[in-house]
Amino acid sequence: NSGAAPSSRSLGVTLLFIAWAIFSVIMLSTYTANLTTGLTVNQLAVPVSSLADLAQTSAYFGVPADSAISQYFLSSMDNDAMMLRPRMVPYTSSQAAVEDVRRGKIAAFVTGRVNAMYYAEVPPCNLALASEVVGSGSLVFGLQPNSTIAGKLNAAMLRLADSGHVPGLRRKWFQDRSECSKVASTDGGRLG
Repeated sequence: NSGAAPSSRSLGVTLLFIAWAIFSVIMLSTYTANLTTGLTVNQLAVPVSSLADLAQTSAYFGVPADSAISQYFLSSMDNDAMMLRPRMVPYTSSQAAVEDVRRGKIAAFVTGRVNAMYYAEVPPCNLALASEVVGSGSLVFGLQPNSTIAGKLNAAMLRLADSGHVPGLRRKWFQDRSECSKVASTDGGRLG
């Protein structure tokens, strides 16, 4: 008789052998799943998820040239912004900055949330968004001084925000129209 089967014909030994075989298969499957998960999570880890993370590295980052974001880094007294100031690279084209993130030339591109969400939702779908808000994080409209529509526009924007429709609009405009997999998330990580 050859093989791993027990040579005894007793019912107890046979049941013990079957239980050991099932236990071994379950343990091997669990180990393989945990190993795969560990390796995958390490590959998906995002090295920069906030300005503080970026400040702890020696990496360069991009900002839109002549923008409120670049002015924030140039004039802010925030410790992270002051540490990052010398490594800031202004870009006149968001597309060029995103391509440099994809190539690894810069660690991140700090831009408006709507712009970042657009680039995260188009192929090749290899960008992620950081959840940290830089500066006020508010969407603003530029109007002429003493504009007659400023009050009405402010009231309408406040009603829209208070109505709770903004998350639905964001989902409709960005997530539902995404060219990337529905599994991919744009909440967490970095743009890059």
